[in-house]
Amino acid sequence: MKNILILILVFSSQVSFSQSYAELPDSNAKWINTHRTFTGIPGNDPEWQIQYCAFGNDTVLNAKTYFKIDTCGGGYKGALRNDNGKVHFIPKDSTAEFLLYDFTLNEGDTIKDVYVESPNGYPNLYNLYIDSGAVDSVLLDGVYRKRIAFEFGLGWIEGIGNSQGLFWEPWGNLSAYALELYCLSVGGITVYPDAGFGACESFITIDEEVEAIHELDVFPNPTKTDFTVKLNSPFQELCVIDAKGIEIISALNLSNNSHTIQLAPFPNGIYLIIVKAKNKILTKKIIKE
Repeated sequence: MKNILILILVFSSQVSFSQSYAELPDSNAKWINTHRTFTGIPGNDPEWQIQYCAFGNDTVLNAKTYFKIDTCGGGYKGALRNDNGKVHFIPKDSTAEFLLYDFTLNEGDTIKDVYVESPNGYPNLYNLYIDSGAVDSVLLDGVYRKRIAFEFGLGWIEGIGNSQGLFWEPWGNLSAYALELYCLSVGGITVYPDAGFGACESFITIDEEVEAIHELDVFPNPTKTDFTVKLNSPFQELCVIDAKGIEIISALNLSNNSHTIQLAPFPNGIYLIIVKAKNKILTKKIIKE
């Protein structure tokens, strides 16, 4: 567990907030998150997207009503519950409830055990402190929404999620890796980042996303020593980037569809695998523990 100091932002006036909160949409809503890796090669930065949808399907867990979050047809992600300015989350295959957002917070408040996204599916919990000047409001879709700023220039946005997406991934925005909320639409109309347009549409089709997921296989994941990268066709190049954005392993001029990488000499953590094959760049994360 880590403590995050929420950065100070300077605003020209003090903003006050009522106790009426804009809730996360629970039906006909789509969030699209964009992930980007910076390779240092112009025009060669791989980009992929993850979509989350609320279709209006409720479920009862622990005697409380939640709305289901789906990967827009790709599978069940978990369940969310609006609670008077707070949002709670139960991941799939779990009955444990975690705090995802708390918009009742104000400057000087401290909050413990906030859920953040983990590539291995296990909950990670952070403590947050809200510094002076870190709370303001932003006008979106005709509604003033409370916004809480924190490091990396990101922030929670009431009724939207956060500027990284519906689920926060704090190890993003490293020197070689970035995340952002590409858009949110409700009822077929975009409400973030600009209101009034049609529904959110991915610049990568679902077929392409599914193809990338099934084409690149990395196992075992997590790993303690080595792992194997496997494609359904031969690939030419492979590299591994650590959490600081440093390339630690590089293999060129490959001609097979399987390659084993040794991670034993490197510390535990999250690594990004980048594979180039048939003029495409595919990426996946792996965890060494």
